[in-house]
Amino acid sequence: MRTRFQQGLDDLRQRLLRMGGLAEQAVDRARQAYVERDLTRCQMVLEGESLINTAEREIDEAANHLSIHRILQRERARGGLLVNVDMQFAHHRGTR
Repeated sequence: MRTRFQQGLDDLRQRLLRMGGLAEQAVDRARQAYVERDLTRCQMVLEGESLINTAEREIDEAANHLSIHRILQRERARGGLLVNVDMQFAHHRGTR
């Protein structure tokens, strides 16, 4: 059985691959726009950049949540007290 952490890593990997595909597509479009002096293609590159930026922010957030979740798991397993961080994490998740 896969853990929630492993599923989160798989999700993060898929997001990274999608963002990499968007970036690769943007570079190709930018090259074509430059070679062909195509302003329409330039606009497509700019529009695609906002998608890449959004994906990057979402990936950062997902990676941070995975890291915090893993730290809390380990501290609980060791019997450590991270009550303040745990409460802040729970509060942050509730405000999404």
